[in-house]
Amino acid sequence: MGIHFSGHGLLNTEKELGTELYNMYQGQGNFLLLETEDGGGSLVSTQTLKRMIMKNYGGNHQGLQLVVVATCHSEFVGQIF
Repeated sequence: MGIHFSGHGLLNTEKELGTELYNMYQGQGNFLLLETEDGGGSLVSTQTLKRMIMKNYGGNHQGLQLVVVATCHSEFVGQIF
């Protein structure tokens, strides 16, 4: 089983997110920007991504054999895996 993600990674800094979003999301880690069905965007935090992976892989992700991440600031995403 593998995962491939190509998109945008955002650091949780005021410069990256802007003041309003930065204040709203302080302490939630960095983010991936996922496209929504209507073509908009949704921020997915590092913490949320960890929970999604653990839920989908039954508490451990040993079933993951390959993860490909192509984003800006992808190091934080790689550390999750």
